Amino acid sequence: MQNSCGKRQILTGLLAGALAATLWAGGNGGTAARQADRTRLEHLAQELELTPAQTGALQRHLQDKCAKFTELYKARASLKAELDNLFAAAEPDAQAIAAAGDRLAGINAEITRQQVQARLAVRGMLTPDQQARWRRMRQRMLQRQAGKNRPGRQAPNSGGGHHETPAE
Repeated sequence: MQNSCGKRQILTGLLAGALAATLWAGGNGGTAARQADRTRLEHLAQELELTPAQTGALQRHLQDKCAKFTELYKARASLKAELDNLFAAAEPDAQAIAAAGDRLAGINAEITRQQVQARLAVRGMLTPDQQARWRRMRQRMLQRQAGKNRPGRQAPNSGGGHHETPAE
């Protein structure tokens, strides 16, 4: 399930793995998605023993990043669709494909920059003890993801899900 701001991805990515899997492409999630976001934030607040002030600051930070990530993921989805169409042409235009690929690479680079900035900002909200807990949470998440990528299984980034978490 996706929501309009990709908050679920941001929460998972920034917090569990970038406090970060986090960012989902923009869509129109409803009440269930917002409740899932709140549940994740509550879980992380408990797991990391965030203070109410830290939890509030984190919520504000995620809301501030929401529009930027939504814009980037929509642009990326649009470019991926454009590339699919270019490749599907009876006579693919190599220059057009290369140009679209370059634009896609630029968007991916900007997504990574935004993720890094967001993760560093979130990290700065944590105490050293919370940062250590966050790293342990990240390691557990990466181990679970590695188990999902066994041969014969679809990798998280190869299909429906959008898990965009740069390595820490």
